Amino acid sequence: MSNDEKQQVYAFNLATAGHNFLISGQAGTGKTTLLVKLHDKLREIGKQVAVVCTTGIACASLPSRCDARTVHCWAGMDDGSKCEQQYVNSYHYLLFLQFPILSSNIPSSPAYGVFISQLIRYARASTKYTDFVLRARRLSDKLLSQGYVCDRLTSSLRKFYGRYGELVIHYDVPLSRMVGDILS
Repeated sequence: MSNDEKQQVYAFNLATAGHNFLISGQAGTGKTTLLVKLHDKLREIGKQVAVVCTTGIACASLPSRCDARTVHCWAGMDDGSKCEQQYVNSYHYLLFLQFPILSSNIPSSPAYGVFISQLIRYARASTKYTDFVLRARRLSDKLLSQGYVCDRLTSSLRKFYGRYGELVIHYDVPLSRMVGDILS
């Protein structure tokens, strides 16, 4: 058993025994895998678990059964309202994940796939094209600043448009304009 695996087992045992701790480490060391295993085990034994991430990208990287939320959404602040303390206190465990940046050793293809996941989320949440573009542009700018390649993001945007066109057809905007508006 590798040192990373030993540390995962140790952390898993701490969490299931009710201890608080922070999962940290280099990309590829199994933080997300550990978090998902903890989530599943804690739910299996009847605990209420909230999975909270710093970004929507991190939320999208987790299986849907984890029902991951951003910190703001979880705390009831995503719409400008204040935190619902009763909701926050209803969980036995809070599992927190921060998505690593591309310059680490995570495989790049899944990282670009998360961009598509976010575009899907934005399209579902945005009734106006300008809102969709604002969100997608903000994300693409952030990803480009983290070392993502514009050509690969463009390719991902084209895949999104081809596979999930029904989500953006009501914008009545051709792909070429969408690419220009988001990645120019």
